[in-house]
Amino acid sequence: MFRVLRIFSATLAFTLIPLTVVAQPGPGGQSKGARKALLMQRIHEVRLQLLQTEVGLDPAAAKSAAGVIRGFDGLRRGFMRSQRQARQEIRRLLESSSNDMKRYRAAVAQMRQAHGELQQLRIKEFDALVKVLTPRQSALLVLGLERVKRKLRKRLRAMKRDRRDRRGRGRGGF
Repeated sequence: MFRVLRIFSATLAFTLIPLTVVAQPGPGGQSKGARKALLMQRIHEVRLQLLQTEVGLDPAAAKSAAGVIRGFDGLRRGFMRSQRQARQEIRRLLESSSNDMKRYRAAVAQMRQAHGELQQLRIKEFDALVKVLTPRQSALLVLGLERVKRKLRKRLRAMKRDRRDRRGRGRGGF
């Protein structure tokens, strides 16, 4: 009886300790949900700012365009998650030198399907944006987004180069 009670109390303690750790605030004194809400709010603010400064839309048009884009965020996130999971599965298969062709075929099919759905979503999103914006604003949006993507790519390359320089060029890789 005492042994059963001791096992039960140990099991209860091991299940409750992680719950208290999860419930405790993380860095900055905020829970995970609050941090995610702050992050999403910051993303929306930066998106609005980019639409105004980089793309060149007036504040009212930028706000309506940001609202349309925000409406597609959930679907986009799901398709991107599916794509990422398929990519991870492909990497796992390749790292394990697997010869399971069914799993390869399924992972590649999942990745292609998610990519196609993401492309269709982008088309729908742009169609919705065209309804909200004038033709001139749509043209500004297209050119502005290309400019933002180029700047982002350039920054990412610089960050990657800096990281590689810190690690040293002669260590691993190709």
